[in-house]
Amino acid sequence: MLLVLDVGNTNTTLGVFLGERLTARSRLPTKREASPEEYGKALLAALGAAGIQREDLCAAAVASVVPELKNTLEHAVYSHLNQIPYFADGSAKTGISIEPQRLRSFGIDRLADLEAARRDYGGPLLVIDFGTAITYDVLTETGVSLGGAISPGIQICAEALWEKAAQLPRFSIQRPEALLAKSTVDSMRSGLIFGCAGQVEYFVRECKKLFQTDLTVIATGGCSALLRGITDAIDIYDENLTLKGIRYLYDRNHPKN
Repeated sequence: MLLVLDVGNTNTTLGVFLGERLTARSRLPTKREASPEEYGKALLAALGAAGIQREDLCAAAVASVVPELKNTLEHAVYSHLNQIPYFADGSAKTGISIEPQRLRSFGIDRLADLEAARRDYGGPLLVIDFGTAITYDVLTETGVSLGGAISPGIQICAEALWEKAAQLPRFSIQRPEALLAKSTVDSMRSGLIFGCAGQVEYFVRECKKLFQTDLTVIATGGCSALLRGITDAIDIYDENLTLKGIRYLYDRNHPKN
């Protein structure tokens, strides 16, 4: 079994693959201040809850957008799971063509998304990842990255409302029941989710117009499910896209024993 970790700014998503099949998936909060001991115990607990023992693992692969956690994660995986993790980065061999100057600052999660989307769905396509930030990336049918965009994610927008508007309360982020709401909390939910849907629809429409092609639109990330049934601009929802992409990067770059 291969352990895959997608370390984001807010959450760390854990996946376990048996061959090509994802057999377990869970999510942990990303804690920059956590020790290797804390992370190691959290990983063991998440695996145990899925019925997986550390002896079942044969390798580990990590993609992280939090550089300061690299040593912590490396020690945690080695000391608690008996694996030396492979860390995917911009130097990884991929099927994606992207300019070297862009690649130096290109998030490894975005690269994993594109690698998985290319292999699983072909192209041309637009990948939208709804994480801490919302990222948009366009890929041609031959695997050429044409560029992208980054905007604040839904959670960031909610945090901004809570911090900057003293009278607006905190609330759980969930799908709004109606476009026009009668309570403050429901009004905020409506503005966040329908506002995000409007942003997505505009970007999809303009990208198709710009490249004069009917892009396949793929959504992934923790908040992508909030848009199901709200917009028809998204063709495919694949919550495991990044995990699959990290596995593809591992398979392509890690020496086989």
